[in-house]
This record gives sequence, C-alpha cells and structure tokens, in this order.
Amino acid sequence: MSRKTSVDTIVKLGAGGVVLLLAVYSSAAYMLQERSVPGCMESYERTAIFDLNANDGRPLTTIELQARAGAGEVGIMQNARIVEVGHGPSPVAMEVSLSASTPGNQGESGLDFAWHPASDGARSACLRYSVWMPDNFDFGPGGYLPGFYGNEAGSNPAAPSAAGLRVRTKWQREGTSEIHARAPAIQAANGRSFSTRDKVFGRGRWNTVEQELVVDAPGAKDGSLKVWVNGKLIVNERRLQLSKDQPVAIEGVLASIGFVGQARVHPNPEAAKLQISPIVLAWR
Repeated sequence: MSRKTSVDTIVKLGAGGVVLLLAVYSSAAYMLQERSVPGCMESYERTAIFDLNANDGRPLTTIELQARAGAGEVGIMQNARIVEVGHGPSPVAMEVSLSASTPGNQGESGLDFAWHPASDGARSACLRYSVWMPDNFDFGPGGYLPGFYGNEAGSNPAAPSAAGLRVRTKWQREGTSEIHARAPAIQAANGRSFSTRDKVFGRGRWNTVEQELVVDAPGAKDGSLKVWVNGKLIVNERRLQLSKDQPVAIEGVLASIGFVGQARVHPNPEAAKLQISPIVLAWR
C-alpha cells in the first residue's frame, strides 16, 4: 500500500492557491456544520479531510475515488460511489454496498482502504465522520466503520500485522456499538472490545461518530480512548495500554466498511447500503 499524505488526498499544493482555498473552505464548512456536536475536534490544530470532490468541485468518479484511496484498496470499484445528498453534513457522501453479488465472495462486500494523513505518526488524534443508515437498514450480524490505525504503513488493510495498531468502530445488532482494538500490548487473540448496550446508531438519520485516541508510552499505561456517537460519550477508557516494547504511533484512518464475517448476498440490497460523509482527522 502506498503512503499518502494529507497533501495527496486533499489538495495538491502545486495546483495553485485557488484549489487550496477551495479545500480549506470545504473542510471549514464541514467542521462548521458539525461544531455543535460534543467531542474532541476543536482541541486540535492540524486537520485533514478525505475530500469526496475533485479539484474542480464536482463529485469524484469511482475511478478517481479508487485512485485517491491508493494502492491496496479493496472493493471500491465494485461497491462504492459518490452521491449528492441534500440532507447531510456535507453536499456529497460515499455510498457503500454491503451485499455480495455471489455467496462467500469476500471481495464483493463493502470496502477497505487506508488513508495516511499523519504520515510522520502521532501520539494523539481525533476522528470524525457521519454515517447514514436508511429506514430499512439491516444491522445484520454487525459491521465495521472507519477507525484509527498505526505502525502498519505498507500493509494490506485486510491483514493486520502483529506490531500494528487498529482501533475501529463497529455497529452491532439493532444499533448498539462496539469499539474493537488490536495492539502489541493486547494479548487476546481476537483483540479487545469496548461495548455499550445503548442503541446509538439510528435508522433513517445521520449518525455522527467522533473518537479520540491517545497512545501510551511503553510501560506507562497512560493511553486513553473516548468515543462519542451523536454527541453522547459512549466510551471513556483511561490508563489504556497499547504499546509493548516499542512505542506505537497513529498513522491515519483505516476505512473498513462492511458486515462482520463472510460476505453474503442480501435479499434486499437497498437495506444493505449506507452512506459515509467526508472523513476528518486531526492529530498532534
């Protein structure tokens, strides 16, 4: 997987000040619309947005989205498209199909890609996006949404490394939530989960997810994880230990979007689609 910076995924500085100004305006407008939602974003200065518009302002084509996601992406050409929305936190969103076209084909359900704006690594980061689930959305067995990752530059998003860091949001049956973490200091083979019994993901509306991760120094147990959904703090984990012998760093966002487990053909494909707003990441 190629390493991409915020410059690669948002604007190309050499393309001129007008393009830069448009990207800054797009990011600011998105942040302004969401600023009333409690969370961590306002405490950070370095901010990047995975923009879903081309430099000329039009929505990305699927091919352009694939190029922006970078090498190693899975499922974008088959299952993603950029659509205009009149009811969301941004004018466009990424629509993702979660239903496989043939039984058991892992490559035909949802998508995976990694975005690297914090290319030098960060100890603290804040992530924000919104997800639209239609009125008839089938929560099924649960599924993955974008989250943090680190220490894995160059790896396949579908295959975590033993030294890597992954902290991802999941929806569960009937809209409850779970945060799933893998890290060098987590001994459990299946990682560690932080769950809530509250039904925080609602059908027929946009659900805003914001999460803040602070990684620990080796042996210090001074890491922390906070997660808000629709302004409600659902996870507040302190004294979190993620690093082991060597420090871990947050590199960016792992956009895994799809059902948990083996891909399956859904009897109603429209009930197995969702939309994701542009992803915003801040770090220090």
